[in-house]
Amino acid sequence: MLKTLLAASTLLAGSAAMAQTAPPAENGQPVAGPVTPATPASPATPATPPSDPLSPAVPDTSSTAATPATPATPATPASPVSASNQTQAGSVIDSEWASYDKNSNDALSKTEFNSWISALQTASGGKKPTSGYLAASFKKADADKSGSVSKAELTAYLGQ
Repeated sequence: MLKTLLAASTLLAGSAAMAQTAPPAENGQPVAGPVTPATPASPATPATPPSDPLSPAVPDTSSTAATPATPATPATPASPVSASNQTQAGSVIDSEWASYDKNSNDALSKTEFNSWISALQTASGGKKPTSGYLAASFKKADADKSGSVSKAELTAYLGQ
């Protein structure tokens, strides 16, 4: 992603310079000649001062009065994890837990977790996850920082 960002910024920085080149002449060479500078805009005219500088300004009430704006309706906060995602993730975890928990200790080690996440990624049509992605996923899934992921932690992680 960083490479993409750098490439995009390089293209953007170079596009301004490319846009300033003169159009080619009929023989394919750029037209050389003096550049005419842009003409500056005319200065703004100052506002007319009030006739009595000590009197406060009086608003113009001849036009219709402004209507107060209607307050916006507050948005309802989204729940961080929907119940349907939790239920769906829970049923998949219950059915497949034994095949990934190789040592049957009711917790997934980093290796067991990585094999499960890799299988989920490839089964969903995605490419094989990188080691950095797997490490970040394990760190996020291991909510209690115990070094292993429980069923509850995996359900919460996959239900997001």
